[in-house]
Amino acid sequence: MAGRRRARWTVLASVLLVPVVLGTVIVAGAPISISAGASSVGSAAASAEYEPSPAYPFGRRNPEAPGEIAQFEFMIGACDCVDEIRNPDGSWRRTAAVWNARYFLNGYGIQDLYWSDSFATTNIRIYDPERDRWFVNFFSMPAPSVSPRQWVGTQEQDDEGTRMVMWAGSPDGRNGSRLTFFDIREDGFRWKSEAVVDGDATVGWKSDCRRRHPGSGTEVPKFRGFDANTTHPFGRRHPSAPAGFDALDFVVGRHEADAMIRTGSYILNGYGIQLHTFSPGTFESSIVLRDQARNVWSMHRFRMPDYAWAVFEGAGADEDFDLRRTLQDGDGWGDGVRFVTSPGGYDEIATTTGERARRAAFRE
Repeated sequence: MAGRRRARWTVLASVLLVPVVLGTVIVAGAPISISAGASSVGSAAASAEYEPSPAYPFGRRNPEAPGEIAQFEFMIGACDCVDEIRNPDGSWRRTAAVWNARYFLNGYGIQDLYWSDSFATTNIRIYDPERDRWFVNFFSMPAPSVSPRQWVGTQEQDDEGTRMVMWAGSPDGRNGSRLTFFDIREDGFRWKSEAVVDGDATVGWKSDCRRRHPGSGTEVPKFRGFDANTTHPFGRRHPSAPAGFDALDFVVGRHEADAMIRTGSYILNGYGIQLHTFSPGTFESSIVLRDQARNVWSMHRFRMPDYAWAVFEGAGADEDFDLRRTLQDGDGWGDGVRFVTSPGGYDEIATTTGERARRAAFRE
């Protein structure tokens, strides 16, 4: 397996290091134009051809990605859902929702975005062939505290058909949280969230989703209007976002640094920021949130094609954000990251114990 992955990396890197001419691509809803010769960055940057674009609004699966990524292909597109959420008294509350999914990280991963009248969520879904498992990281806003969770799972088959089952909890499966996609069809799917205590499962949230057809007049959920759209290609900060969130406005937009192109867009209905970074042979995405309960910033970074994930946390002040790494899954992450505003953009400074700091100057 390791040899196959090294070979795939070598082929991909050799392709991406060749100057390419790209049309318009859409990253997190924000269109960016990359042209060979426009700058030293544009001509050397990695291809983003499998990202969402006008021709492929939900992106495409990268042919170099593991074949298993097709297991979640049923989510790709836009779905209108009817959700039922259990109240503390045991009754059920029904609500309409929109659940979209797209390929990202240049077709190596899947990101879904969910909006209802109460909250917005997003999931980062990445398949790791080394461990033969799906890793799903979940984020929800607005919330006073940032408590993202990670589920791990696989595709399962039984007499009732194909299911995607994700688990977070004890290794024996008796205590934790189980998420299941089932009744998977061309026109939609069903989903349920269960709390498992001593082996007994109780459903607390379920969703019945139908694929949206062109011209659908379904009402747009309230918790959606501040994300990226045609009028605001990088989204907008929600007026109720945590205090001090405006201090990060400088990362929103399109920036270049050396052989990297980065876009920053508001996500989770304007309560968070997502950064997409493309460089030769590597695709990275970060979600930045403000934890009001602990008064800290958190940044969750994901990298492909060799899956890696890290969490950075720390303080922030006007024009300077200093974050320390608190969690790592995979190699190659520094000990800390600082963002410092500069004329025409900002600098990102990565530090590693015993090594010289690496500085990248991102400019508009």
